[in-house]
This record gives sequence, C-alpha cells and structure tokens, in this order.
Amino acid sequence: SASLLKTRSMDLQRVYSRNENKNKNKNKNKNKNKNKNKNKNANKIPEVTRLEPGKRTGAIGGAEESHMLSPTELFALTPLLKGILWVEVIVYLGIGVYEILDDFKVKPQPWMTLGTTPNSYLMIKEKVGHKMHGGLCFLLGFIAFNGLVEGAVTRFELELCFVSLALLMMTIWMTLMPGRLGITVILTKPEFWLQILMVVYFWQLIQSWVLGLCVALNLWGLLVNALHTRRQVLEPFVYETLRRDAVEAGLGEREIATFDKLSGHKS
Repeated sequence: SASLLKTRSMDLQRVYSRNENKNKNKNKNKNKNKNKNKNKNANKIPEVTRLEPGKRTGAIGGAEESHMLSPTELFALTPLLKGILWVEVIVYLGIGVYEILDDFKVKPQPWMTLGTTPNSYLMIKEKVGHKMHGGLCFLLGFIAFNGLVEGAVTRFELELCFVSLALLMMTIWMTLMPGRLGITVILTKPEFWLQILMVVYFWQLIQSWVLGLCVALNLWGLLVNALHTRRQVLEPFVYETLRRDAVEAGLGEREIATFDKLSGHKS
C-alpha cells in the first residue's frame, strides 16, 4: 500500500508539472501575440480622416478652430484658401518655371551693352537676381500646389506662404516708383491682395512671431523706400527722373510709352 501511494503521488506530481508547463507555454504564446500586435500597431500607418473645409485634426469644435495650429495638425482647405492657392499656382509657379528655364530665350538688355558687346559682369549680375526671383516664385507656387493636391495644409506651409508674400511685398515697397505709376504697380500685384487676404482670414493659424516677421519685412521695405530710394536712387522722387534714366539706359520706346500711359505723363 505504501508503494501504491508513492506511485500515485508521483503520477499526480507528473500531471501537475505537465499542467504547469502547458500553462507556461500558453502564457508565453499570449505574450508573444500581444507583443506582435503591439509591434503591428506601432508600425501601422494611422488612418487619415477626411476633414471638412476649415476643420483641423485635433480640434474639438467651437472657438478652438480659430486657434494657432500645432506643428502636426492639418487644416482642411476652405473655398477662400483654395482660391488663394490656385492663384499662387497659376501666377507664381508659372513665373517660377518660366524664369528657371528661360536661359536660351532671354536676350541681353540694352543697358548691358557698354561697348560693342554686352558686358558679361552685368549679364551675370542680372541673371542672379532674375533666378532668385524665379526660385522664390517657384517655392511659393510649389507649396500652393502641394496644398491643393493634399486638400489640407500644415502650419509650416501656411507660414511659408506668409513669409514668401511678405518678401515679395518688401521688394515692391523698396522699389516703389513715384506718382500714379507706383500706385498702379502695387494695385496690379497679386501678392498685395493675397497678403491682405491671408492676414485678415488666416493670421490666427500661424505663430505670432512669424506674423510679426511679416509685418517687419513690409515695414523695412517702406523704410528703405523713404530713407534710401527717395533720397539716393530717385532724386528728385518724380516720374520725370525715372523716365530720363530709363531713356538713358536704352529702354525701348514701347516700354517708355507704357510707362507714360500708366503714370499719366504727357510729352
């Protein structure tokens, strides 16, 4: 009977150890599956929810829609913003592509010829400014094109649009021409109107220091015009001075006639 009890207890121990091993294996498999699922979820690309126009990821309705975007938020295009981006694509991307690829089409300007042939230094200096203008326009148009393709923009893309428009306007203020000609040039520049629309309707979505930078760039352009352009570049600051210098530089009669018409000048 003692040996029988021993045998039974050994059998029970075997059964118990088998069950323990089974449970351990089950727990191991469960943990493996959990880890696999975690890794899958970690590597899984989050689903993108379609945003309604003017809505944003992470916003919880109401007044929060008008607060500054976070670095990772998307802002769905409103009809107004979509219209602005289309103008930027048509105008600036078009100008950028043309000015980048126009090397074999553009001819030296008359003022580049100092002797019998065009001056190479003046040609290269002109090309640098021309290509930089084309590069800035291309960048602004590219950002707009990407926003239209995606159907939404990030805060950084909006800020790039703001700063690019401010840089273009800064240059316009610096080189503002006298009289009616200068006013006509400003009113026919798309960046003048686009900047106003962006500031009025979308300023709250970008960082305050970026908005301050855009204001500073515009003010710097006006300051340069008041203290440098009017006193050293165009002195006296009247259309007649600009016209005289344009004729002296060899500007064509057609361009001079256009300037005269825009400025209201009568010969």
